[in-house]
Amino acid sequence: MVIDADEVLARRAGELAQEFQLRGADALILASAVRVRAPFLFTWDKGLTKVGSQMRGLTVCAPDSPDDKHQSSLALREMGGESGESPQTGE
Repeated sequence: MVIDADEVLARRAGELAQEFQLRGADALILASAVRVRAPFLFTWDKGLTKVGSQMRGLTVCAPDSPDDKHQSSLALREMGGESGESPQTGE
């Protein structure tokens, strides 16, 4: 998924950076996930996963290990991905 980094997104990223003491790129990633109302944000960044517990409507967590297919299946189903449709557009 590609998200345009416009002025509104940059401002929101700045707010998140200040609120959660995030670096610019991390704040931009978080602001992008919030903008598209993503139910999940997968990252190995420990700073972002800590912030995730404070974000309503967004689960920020580490990606599943390759052998944890059950969790991956649940995440796909939650996002609408098992049917082959795009979770954001339904196409």
